[in-house]
Amino acid sequence: MIESEFRDYLRCLRKPDGKLRFQETTIRNRVSNCKNVERHEGDLDQHFDKDRCSDLLQRLSYSIVDHDTNNPPNHKVPIDGDLRNGSATLKSAVKLYAEFRQRRTSPPDSLDVATGAGPHPVKRLDLLFLGMVKIVLIL
Repeated sequence: MIESEFRDYLRCLRKPDGKLRFQETTIRNRVSNCKNVERHEGDLDQHFDKDRCSDLLQRLSYSIVDHDTNNPPNHKVPIDGDLRNGSATLKSAVKLYAEFRQRRTSPPDSLDVATGAGPHPVKRLDLLFLGMVKIVLIL
């Protein structure tokens, strides 16, 4: 996991109203969730390089039916407490990491860092500096 850049990425995410998407406590928790998954399922970068974390995300899914029928989870991460909520939390963290990696490798014009949305409807010139630091000029 590229921890430092992932933290910076989470710090930059904004809601549509411009407010921060995550507080520092949530950022620490998401990084910790990802580290926990890595301890039991292997390196997240290898999962991303293999299949964009698709298989791992599928294994982290735990449905209401699984919960109600007491099926064991398909992942190896031990969870104290509710398996459905715990699995969903881990899946959410890994999904954020996969989004971070995707954005890190995407062409600069394919995303809007402020909202996380796809191509912006106005013409833009995006400049990418040092990985995730981005200046967007609206023309």
